[in-house]
Amino acid sequence: MAARLVGMIGLGVMGSAMAANLLKAGFKVVGYDPLAACRRRHRSAGGIVAGSALEVARSTRILITSLPSVEALAGVAKEISGQKLKGVIIIETSTSPRAGTGSGRSPYSRTSGPPKPRKKQAFMIG
Repeated sequence: MAARLVGMIGLGVMGSAMAANLLKAGFKVVGYDPLAACRRRHRSAGGIVAGSALEVARSTRILITSLPSVEALAGVAKEISGQKLKGVIIIETSTSPRAGTGSGRSPYSRTSGPPKPRKKQAFMIG
């Protein structure tokens, strides 16, 4: 069976940990981060490095974002909006504050655990 492909935009502490766990589980992970060090770490872990967030979005039907700020999320949303990404599932896991929520938790999704890489990561949607 061919490995499934998942896209990861944001390869910092959380994004790199999620990408590493996906790689260990047999997924292919194409990722992007504006920081060269994060891209190098992803490549060294066995990931595929894209040249932009848009390239990641165009290459997969499952897209995970893990971004450090509302501004970064808005930038990625602007970059990929208007594209024909029919059927793409976008999973937003950032923990930065959202307008109107008064907290650092997204009203749509959150990840469990401390802000350091863990061997296991759980997704909680709701």
